[in-house]
Amino acid sequence: MTPSPPTSSRSSYDNIETYWGWLQSEQYFHGSVPALTINRAHLFLTVGAGGQSIVSVLDSDGVNGGGRAEMRASFTSVTPGWMFKDDPFDTYRDEGTPVLRARQNWDSPNTDGWAIGPLGGSWTAQVEFTDTFSGSPTIDGLDTLAFYDADGTAYMLTLEEDRRVMVEAVCSCLADLNSDGALDFFDIQAFLGMFAAGAPAADFNADGVLDFFDVQAYLGLFAAGCP
Repeated sequence: MTPSPPTSSRSSYDNIETYWGWLQSEQYFHGSVPALTINRAHLFLTVGAGGQSIVSVLDSDGVNGGGRAEMRASFTSVTPGWMFKDDPFDTYRDEGTPVLRARQNWDSPNTDGWAIGPLGGSWTAQVEFTDTFSGSPTIDGLDTLAFYDADGTAYMLTLEEDRRVMVEAVCSCLADLNSDGALDFFDIQAFLGMFAAGAPAADFNADGVLDFFDVQAYLGLFAAGCP
Protein backbone atom coordinates (compact mmCIF):
# COMPACT_ATOMS: atom_id res chain seq x y z
CA MET A 1 0.00 0.00 0.00
CA THR A 2 1.56 3.31 -0.99
CA PRO A 3 1.41 6.25 1.41
CA SER A 4 -1.48 8.55 0.66
CA PRO A 5 -0.27 11.55 -1.35
CA PRO A 6 -1.02 14.99 0.11
CA THR A 7 -4.45 16.20 -0.98
CA SER A 8 -6.35 19.44 -0.62
CA SER A 9 -9.98 20.30 -0.05
CA ARG A 10 -9.65 22.69 -2.97
CA SER A 11 -7.43 21.28 -5.70
CA SER A 12 -4.15 19.56 -6.35
CA TYR A 13 -3.39 21.46 -9.54
CA ASP A 14 -5.44 24.63 -9.69
CA ASN A 15 -4.65 25.58 -13.29
CA ILE A 16 -4.77 22.15 -14.93
CA GLU A 17 -6.24 22.24 -18.45
CA THR A 18 -6.60 18.48 -18.83
CA TYR A 19 -10.25 18.01 -19.60
CA TRP A 20 -10.62 21.58 -20.82
CA GLY A 21 -7.72 21.29 -23.31
CA TRP A 22 -8.40 17.67 -24.21
CA LEU A 23 -11.03 16.99 -26.86
CA GLN A 24 -13.32 13.97 -26.65
CA SER A 25 -12.19 11.08 -28.87
CA GLU A 26 -8.79 12.63 -29.47
CA GLN A 27 -5.67 10.55 -28.90
CA TYR A 28 -3.57 12.95 -26.88
CA PHE A 29 -3.53 15.76 -24.35
CA HIS A 30 -3.71 19.22 -25.97
CA GLY A 31 -3.29 21.55 -23.01
CA SER A 32 -0.21 23.61 -22.19
CA VAL A 33 -0.51 22.73 -18.48
CA PRO A 34 0.63 20.56 -16.80
CA ALA A 35 4.11 19.66 -18.00
CA LEU A 36 4.06 15.91 -18.65
CA THR A 37 6.86 13.33 -18.58
CA ILE A 38 7.29 10.59 -21.18
CA ASN A 39 6.52 7.07 -19.90
CA ARG A 40 4.93 8.44 -16.70
CA ALA A 41 1.43 7.94 -15.31
CA HIS A 42 0.24 11.31 -13.95
CA LEU A 43 -2.55 11.75 -11.39
CA PHE A 44 -4.15 15.08 -10.51
CA LEU A 45 -6.97 16.25 -8.23
CA THR A 46 -8.62 19.19 -9.99
CA VAL A 47 -11.63 21.40 -9.37
CA GLY A 48 -14.29 22.39 -11.87
CA ALA A 49 -18.02 22.92 -12.18
CA GLY A 50 -19.89 20.78 -9.69
CA GLY A 51 -16.90 19.73 -7.60
CA GLN A 52 -13.54 18.03 -7.74
CA SER A 53 -12.29 15.52 -10.29
CA ILE A 54 -9.51 12.93 -10.35
CA VAL A 55 -7.67 13.12 -13.66
CA SER A 56 -5.27 10.55 -15.13
CA VAL A 57 -2.87 11.37 -17.97
CA LEU A 58 -0.81 8.45 -19.26
CA ASP A 59 2.50 9.26 -20.98
CA SER A 60 3.51 12.50 -22.70
CA ASP A 61 3.19 13.35 -26.36
CA GLY A 62 6.39 12.57 -28.20
CA VAL A 63 8.39 9.53 -29.24
CA ASN A 64 7.12 7.48 -26.31
CA GLY A 65 6.60 4.01 -27.80
CA GLY A 66 2.89 3.95 -26.92
CA GLY A 67 1.50 1.75 -24.17
CA ARG A 68 -1.37 -0.02 -22.46
CA ALA A 69 -2.97 0.30 -19.01
CA GLU A 70 -5.84 -1.27 -17.09
CA MET A 71 -7.01 0.77 -14.11
CA ARG A 72 -9.64 0.68 -11.39
CA ALA A 73 -10.82 3.55 -9.16
CA SER A 74 -12.84 2.60 -6.07
CA PHE A 75 -14.71 5.35 -4.18
CA THR A 76 -16.36 5.67 -0.78
CA SER A 77 -19.01 8.25 0.20
CA VAL A 78 -19.57 9.29 -3.43
CA THR A 79 -20.63 7.71 -6.74
CA PRO A 80 -18.98 9.68 -9.55
CA GLY A 81 -18.98 9.08 -13.29
CA TRP A 82 -16.67 9.37 -16.29
CA MET A 83 -16.40 13.11 -16.96
CA PHE A 84 -13.93 12.56 -19.78
CA LYS A 85 -13.06 9.49 -21.85
CA ASP A 86 -10.09 9.65 -24.19
CA ASP A 87 -10.07 7.70 -27.49
CA PRO A 88 -13.10 5.96 -29.05
CA PHE A 89 -11.47 2.50 -28.92
CA ASP A 90 -10.78 2.50 -25.17
CA THR A 91 -13.06 0.62 -22.77
CA TYR A 92 -14.83 2.29 -19.82
CA ARG A 93 -17.16 0.35 -17.53
CA ASP A 94 -19.33 0.51 -14.40
CA GLU A 95 -20.82 3.99 -14.88
CA GLY A 96 -23.16 4.76 -11.99
CA THR A 97 -21.29 2.58 -9.47
CA PRO A 98 -18.63 3.47 -6.89
CA VAL A 99 -16.03 1.31 -8.71
CA LEU A 100 -15.00 2.45 -12.22
CA ARG A 101 -12.76 0.48 -14.59
CA ALA A 102 -10.86 1.49 -17.73
CA ARG A 103 -8.66 -0.21 -20.32
CA GLN A 104 -6.59 2.10 -22.52
CA ASN A 105 -4.18 1.69 -25.42
CA TRP A 106 -2.20 4.45 -27.08
CA ASP A 107 0.34 4.68 -29.88
CA SER A 108 3.39 6.92 -30.17
CA PRO A 109 3.40 9.94 -30.11
CA ASN A 110 0.07 10.13 -28.27
CA THR A 111 -1.10 10.10 -24.65
CA ASP A 112 -4.20 8.64 -23.01
CA GLY A 113 -6.29 9.26 -19.93
CA TRP A 114 -9.61 10.02 -18.22
CA ALA A 115 -11.34 12.28 -15.71
CA ILE A 116 -13.72 11.04 -12.98
CA GLY A 117 -16.16 13.30 -11.13
CA PRO A 118 -17.79 15.42 -9.96
CA LEU A 119 -16.60 14.72 -6.44
CA GLY A 120 -18.14 16.74 -3.62
CA GLY A 121 -18.00 16.73 0.15
CA SER A 122 -15.72 14.28 1.95
CA TRP A 123 -14.68 11.13 0.08
CA THR A 124 -11.87 8.68 -0.49
CA ALA A 125 -10.65 6.90 -3.60
CA GLN A 126 -8.27 4.02 -4.26
CA VAL A 127 -6.70 4.11 -7.72
CA GLU A 128 -4.73 1.11 -8.98
CA PHE A 129 -3.33 -0.53 -12.07
CA THR A 130 -4.87 -4.00 -12.02
CA ASP A 131 -6.07 -6.77 -14.32
CA THR A 132 -9.70 -5.66 -14.71
CA PHE A 133 -10.46 -7.15 -18.11
CA SER A 134 -8.65 -10.51 -18.08
CA GLY A 135 -6.01 -9.25 -20.44
CA SER A 136 -2.31 -8.59 -20.32
CA PRO A 137 -0.15 -6.72 -19.79
CA THR A 138 -1.79 -4.52 -17.13
CA ILE A 139 0.95 -1.89 -17.44
CA ASP A 140 3.00 -1.36 -20.61
CA GLY A 141 4.94 1.67 -21.81
CA LEU A 142 5.00 3.33 -18.36
CA ASP A 143 7.85 3.26 -15.85
CA THR A 144 6.95 5.95 -13.24
CA LEU A 145 3.85 7.17 -11.38
CA ALA A 146 3.40 10.62 -9.82
CA PHE A 147 0.70 12.56 -7.99
CA TYR A 148 0.88 16.32 -8.61
CA ASP A 149 0.21 19.02 -6.03
CA ALA A 150 -1.12 22.54 -6.65
CA ASP A 151 2.34 24.02 -7.19
CA GLY A 152 3.27 21.32 -9.70
CA THR A 153 5.33 19.26 -7.24
CA ALA A 154 5.46 15.61 -8.29
CA TYR A 155 5.08 13.09 -5.47
CA MET A 156 6.70 9.97 -6.86
CA LEU A 157 4.87 6.70 -6.10
CA THR A 158 5.65 3.06 -6.82
CA LEU A 159 4.28 1.92 -10.18
CA GLU A 160 3.35 -1.75 -9.99
CA GLU A 161 0.32 -3.94 -10.55
CA ASP A 162 -2.26 -4.02 -7.73
CA ARG A 163 -0.55 -1.30 -5.65
CA ARG A 164 -3.23 1.17 -4.53
CA VAL A 165 -2.92 4.93 -4.30
CA MET A 166 -5.25 6.37 -1.67
CA VAL A 167 -6.67 9.86 -2.25
CA GLU A 168 -8.66 11.44 0.56
CA ALA A 169 -10.53 14.74 0.45
CA VAL A 170 -12.24 16.68 3.22
CA CYS A 171 -15.40 18.68 2.64
CA SER A 172 -14.62 21.49 0.23
CA CYS A 173 -15.99 24.99 -0.07
CA LEU A 174 -16.41 25.67 -3.79
CA ALA A 175 -17.10 29.37 -3.22
CA ASP A 176 -13.63 29.87 -1.68
CA LEU A 177 -11.96 30.41 -5.03
CA ASN A 178 -8.68 31.75 -3.69
CA SER A 179 -8.45 28.89 -1.15
CA ASP A 180 -7.62 31.15 1.82
CA GLY A 181 -10.28 29.68 4.10
CA ALA A 182 -12.46 32.81 4.08
CA LEU A 183 -15.26 34.07 1.85
CA ASP A 184 -14.76 37.71 0.97
CA PHE A 185 -14.44 40.22 -1.87
CA PHE A 186 -11.34 38.48 -3.21
CA ASP A 187 -13.32 35.31 -3.97
CA ILE A 188 -15.90 37.32 -5.91
CA GLN A 189 -13.06 39.06 -7.71
CA ALA A 190 -11.57 35.67 -8.60
CA PHE A 191 -14.89 34.44 -9.95
CA LEU A 192 -15.44 37.56 -12.05
CA GLY A 193 -11.93 37.17 -13.45
CA MET A 194 -12.60 33.57 -14.49
CA PHE A 195 -15.99 34.54 -15.91
CA ALA A 196 -14.55 37.43 -17.94
CA ALA A 197 -11.80 35.14 -19.28
CA GLY A 198 -14.37 32.54 -20.35
CA ALA A 199 -12.78 29.89 -18.13
CA PRO A 200 -14.79 26.64 -18.00
CA ALA A 201 -14.32 26.58 -14.21
CA ALA A 202 -16.72 29.57 -14.04
CA ASP A 203 -19.56 27.37 -15.36
CA PHE A 204 -21.05 26.90 -11.88
CA ASN A 205 -24.40 25.55 -13.09
CA ALA A 206 -22.58 23.04 -15.34
CA ASP A 207 -24.67 23.70 -18.46
CA GLY A 208 -21.71 24.32 -20.77
CA VAL A 209 -22.53 28.04 -21.19
CA LEU A 210 -21.21 31.05 -19.28
CA ASP A 211 -24.08 33.44 -18.56
CA PHE A 212 -26.09 35.15 -15.80
CA PHE A 213 -27.13 31.81 -14.35
CA ASP A 214 -23.51 30.97 -13.51
CA VAL A 215 -23.19 34.29 -11.68
CA GLN A 216 -26.41 33.49 -9.85
CA ALA A 217 -25.17 29.98 -8.96
CA TYR A 218 -21.86 31.25 -7.64
CA LEU A 219 -23.42 34.03 -5.57
CA GLY A 220 -25.81 31.45 -4.11
CA LEU A 221 -22.85 29.32 -2.97
CA PHE A 222 -21.11 32.43 -1.63
CA ALA A 223 -24.19 33.47 0.36
CA ALA A 224 -24.56 29.95 1.79
CA GLY A 225 -21.07 30.18 3.26
CA CYS A 226 -18.56 27.40 3.93
CA PRO A 227 -19.32 24.36 6.09
